[in-house]
Amino acid sequence: MIPYRAGRSAALQLLLASAAAAVFSLATWSSIRHADRLRDEMRATSSARDALQQVTSAVDDAEKGERGYLLTGRPIFLNAYYDSVSQVERQLQRVRLLVRGDRSFARLTAAISGLAADRLRELHQTIQISRSGDRAAAAAVVNGGADNGTMDALRSQVTAARDYLQNSISDQSTAAGLQIRVAGAIALAVTLLTVLMFTAASIRLMGSRRREVRAIANLAALELRAEAMLRSIGDAVIAADASGRVTLMNAAAERLTGWSMEEAAGRSITDVFVATDDQNNLPAESAFDRIQRAGTVIGVCNHTVLHTRTGNRIPIDNSGAPIRDEDGKPSGVILCFRDCSERGLAELALRRSEERYRAMFERNPTPMWAYDRETMAFLEVNDAAIRQYGYSRDEFLAMHVNNLWPSEVAEQFARMAREEPAGFRASEFCRHRRKNGEVFHVEIWSDKMVHAGRQAVLVLAIDRSETARAQAAMEELNRTLEQRVASRTRELEAANAELSVFIDATAHDLRAPVRWVRGYAHALCADFGDVLPDEVISIVKRIDRAGGLLGELVDGLYRLSFAARAPIQPRVVDVSGIARSLLSQLQLAEPERRVEFHVQPNIEAYADEEMLTVALTNLIGNAWKFSRDSNPAIIEVQSLQTRDDMDVIVVRDNGIGFESAKASEAFEPFKLVHHGGFDGSGLGLATVKRIVERHNGAVDVVASPGSGAVFQITLPKSPVVPAELQVA
Repeated sequence: MIPYRAGRSAALQLLLASAAAAVFSLATWSSIRHADRLRDEMRATSSARDALQQVTSAVDDAEKGERGYLLTGRPIFLNAYYDSVSQVERQLQRVRLLVRGDRSFARLTAAISGLAADRLRELHQTIQISRSGDRAAAAAVVNGGADNGTMDALRSQVTAARDYLQNSISDQSTAAGLQIRVAGAIALAVTLLTVLMFTAASIRLMGSRRREVRAIANLAALELRAEAMLRSIGDAVIAADASGRVTLMNAAAERLTGWSMEEAAGRSITDVFVATDDQNNLPAESAFDRIQRAGTVIGVCNHTVLHTRTGNRIPIDNSGAPIRDEDGKPSGVILCFRDCSERGLAELALRRSEERYRAMFERNPTPMWAYDRETMAFLEVNDAAIRQYGYSRDEFLAMHVNNLWPSEVAEQFARMAREEPAGFRASEFCRHRRKNGEVFHVEIWSDKMVHAGRQAVLVLAIDRSETARAQAAMEELNRTLEQRVASRTRELEAANAELSVFIDATAHDLRAPVRWVRGYAHALCADFGDVLPDEVISIVKRIDRAGGLLGELVDGLYRLSFAARAPIQPRVVDVSGIARSLLSQLQLAEPERRVEFHVQPNIEAYADEEMLTVALTNLIGNAWKFSRDSNPAIIEVQSLQTRDDMDVIVVRDNGIGFESAKASEAFEPFKLVHHGGFDGSGLGLATVKRIVERHNGAVDVVASPGSGAVFQITLPKSPVVPAELQVA
């Protein structure tokens, strides 16, 4: 009957396994199909993202064609313009087809289409102006950059749309990966379930026979283990039958009694296990009789001494229990005992240790005591505490811990004293009061302990009166020092304020006379240039040049003062935009010069925009000035890759350069490292250094004669020190 039921159960399990496999396979196929659809959508979204980039590129190409036509008048440039116009519409239509159905993206696409159309319309209008013959107006439109707003807006919208599509791609990729993992998990589950069910069916067919064989083997093994355990455990074990005859002794019992199992077998247990009471040296009551009478587990007696076959006496701990048959009837006893000689030695060692630690407590030169954590009453006190506080031992033991504290803090410290110490630890300095009323400072160390069965606290009280007096003196010194520092700071701030007022007044008062001198010099040359001798004209021009240098010196002093005292308002600054603007102004001032600009796009720094503009004005102005003899002059503004927490701005030129030995002097005020017809106040690089240092940065230069100079500004990306905390 059992094999039949086992076979039917196995068949049912196989049927369930097949059904589960079919269901899970269908679920796996569905997950894979869904993952394929997500991958198709992801490819379409990626194509749309690329198409948007093509839209921006096409509009850029249209701009290039339009500008080429406007600047040269050659119609061949219009071919690129017309090709780009058609390319824009094709790519926009491609985007609409690839990501149709997404309303959020449809709004972005509509905005991009509108901006692209506006930009192309602006380009077309400019071309029409040029075709009408007014090429100067068209060139002015190109050079003015007034139409950059539409292009910037278009790029911004395209960037937003690409970011949106990138997020969609990430979401689709995540979902596809999830579906694939789900399919894999389902397939694994199908495999595991099928294997488990087939295994279970096989096990059920073979289980009945195995259980029977296992039960027989377990019974035999259990008997062997029980006998092995009795023989191998550390305690001595003697078993006897119902008549008191020894049936089993383990190795420990043989060693303690002096009887071997062969010698003791069949003997009365009272012959093998002979015990007396250690207190009166009388024979102890028969262990066999006591166990038989009690019928349960018992401790035979305390203070028991075992007499061995060889006549030795061994103190033991013992217990016993009855052995019962299958019907619960007593069939014998089992007696367990162990040698407790080592425990007696341990108790003796413990007593000696307690005496030693008590002596250490009593004779310790540091005041010590123990108090009850609940009642706060003193439990023990050593001689050092008696000497320190002036109370006798009896007076101490009649007091509570809070009696040692001054009355104004007694309650506060009483609450602290009731808290359980977290290990042996020191408290802050506190004040204690002696019997004569004197208050002094102590450092308290405490730890929890048990005293006579009560929860207590052990305390060490170290006199810290000298330390407290020294600490008070130090605090007074620090207080007076802070006052002196504050006074010196106020004096320094007043001096800085007076210096700032002086520089502002000097700059203001000198500008007007300088303008008058230069104005009169220009008037002399303009009104009397035809009648004045050449020598006089030369002197007048020298006067004008000297006035210009003096004006530059005044402006340099003012900028240096501004760099030293103006508040810093840091934010993210467009370094590339500032550099392009400065270079454009210099080119407009000297259009006849041949200069190549190389400004790396998207350079940013975290700084005060006005101060950073002043620094870049000096560096780029120097590069422009000292490269005037180069043809072509090359000026580069770049950003270097460095640590993540720093921005590095590089200004490079191919001018006359200077000796590397003078690099350390270049940033000192009024120091000129260039000569030979190059004017300057010597304050520009000093101003640059002061601005960079106020931003917690650094500036450096590498140069050589005839090879130009490379200036490097390093600024932290993290916020600089707030202006109100900076000392000018």
